[in-house]
Amino acid sequence: MSSILLVEDNEELNEINRRMLVYEGYEVLTARTLVDARKLLSARKPDVILLDVIMPDGDGIDFCGEIRETTDAHILFLTSKDADVDRIRGLDSGGDDYITKPYKLEEMLSRVRAALRRRSMAPCIIRRTARVGAWVWRRSR
Repeated sequence: MSSILLVEDNEELNEINRRMLVYEGYEVLTARTLVDARKLLSARKPDVILLDVIMPDGDGIDFCGEIRETTDAHILFLTSKDADVDRIRGLDSGGDDYITKPYKLEEMLSRVRAALRRRSMAPCIIRRTARVGAWVWRRSR
């Protein structure tokens, strides 16, 4: 079963997203603060992290940059910050996707499924040979 860490300070939105993800068959861990998210990440390794940017105890984008060094989880931002500079900053910090609020639950679920598909394909992609003109790269392991 795939696991998802949902980091969202809005209690109602946290519960709606949690219920939908559980209904879809995912194990869902929830954190309402970045401190709680750090604690969960020290004990668990989720496959996907849904991360709000505006948190009461810090900035989700900064947090993404911090945890990217220790997790290979797919990180999707769920945020009301919709300026181009915020999207770029989020993706450049190590985020994999950026969804602005309000969003459709179906779209969020579709992006989670896409993230998990890419995650399951990663070992196959890593083993492939890459060719560019006369150059050939092969992964040795």
